[in-house]
Amino acid sequence: MNISYYDKYPELAPPIVIVDITNYKGVVKEGYVYDAASGKFTEPSDTVEPPSVEQPTEERTIEQRLEVIEMTVAYTQLQVDYTSFLIEILAAQPK
Repeated sequence: MNISYYDKYPELAPPIVIVDITNYKGVVKEGYVYDAASGKFTEPSDTVEPPSVEQPTEERTIEQRLEVIEMTVAYTQLQVDYTSFLIEILAAQPK
């Protein structure tokens, strides 16, 4: 699926196969399909259409934005609480 350069091949879980193309005589590009039986790479023959994506409505977009804002506020509050807690701990330690 992609072309990578390694000094040492990484250990990968099946079904990933690493093929050394150092001395390969044909053309290899990202996305090409490797046929282990023939030892050749071929250009993909099927074109896969991306799934249709439902366009968000204006109302849904506003709801999504509101959710992100609420999550950001909650995260900021957690950071403030954590920082306050650390300040209390440091202030309580003997000097």
